[in-house]
Amino acid sequence: MKYKVFYNNKSGECCHVPAGRYGTFLLSIRKAVQFVRYSFPKYYCCHLTLTQADVNNTLGYEHLNRVMKMVNAHMKRVDSEWKYIAVKEYNSEGVRQETGNLHYHVLIFYSKAYAMPSVQRVVKSWGLGFCKITAPKVRCKLGKITSYLGKYLGKGYEFEALNKDKKSFTASQIPSCYKLSAVRLKELRDKIGLNIAEKYKCTFTKVVWTNYRGEKIIVARWISDWVCLGLEAEPF
Repeated sequence: MKYKVFYNNKSGECCHVPAGRYGTFLLSIRKAVQFVRYSFPKYYCCHLTLTQADVNNTLGYEHLNRVMKMVNAHMKRVDSEWKYIAVKEYNSEGVRQETGNLHYHVLIFYSKAYAMPSVQRVVKSWGLGFCKITAPKVRCKLGKITSYLGKYLGKGYEFEALNKDKKSFTASQIPSCYKLSAVRLKELRDKIGLNIAEKYKCTFTKVVWTNYRGEKIIVARWISDWVCLGLEAEPF
C-alpha cells in the first residue's frame, strides 16, 4: 500500500492519504456520497451480493455489466435515479475467498422507495449462481451509508494485491466536481450552481472553465497550507 504524504506549512503537521488503486476507490466512494447528498431529494440504498456457483468460472466484468443494464432499464421504468459502486472480493493474497467463490459486492443508491428489481429478476440476469439483496435502514443517514460502504465494500479488500485484475472496482460515472469537500462543494453550488459546475474541469483545489476560444478561466480556487511531499510505502 502506498500513501501520499502531506505537510502543513503553518502547523508542521504531517498526514498520510491512501494512494494508488485503494486511494482511487476511496475517492469514488466520496464522489458517490457527495453526489447522492446534493442530487437526490430523498435517497435509499441496498447492498447487492452476486456469487458464482461454479468455482472454476472466471468472473469478468461483462457479467456484472449485464446485471447493471437490467437494473438500469428497471430504474428507468419506475422513474428512479440511481448510482452504484462495485468491487470484486478476494482474500488478502489476491485469490478466491475461503469459500472458493469469487463474488461482487455492489452498493446501489436510488431515489425512489422499493425501486430495486426483485431478487428473482437479478438472479435470472446474473445467470452464474446466487444473489442476495440487503436494504439497510439508513435512508436519511448519509454518514451511516458511508460506514456501510466501508464495512461491506472495503472489508478485507487489498487493492494492491490484485495482480490479475487491473480494474479491481467499478462505479457509475459522476462529475469530477463531487470530489470536493462538502464545504467547498457547497461554496461552488452557491456561487455558480451544481448544474453548471458539473460541466467544468475540477481538481481538489480549483475549478476551470474553458470558453469557446479555448481560453481557460479559473472559476474557483482554494489556497491550502498543505503541500504534497510525495509517496511513501508505509504511513510512518
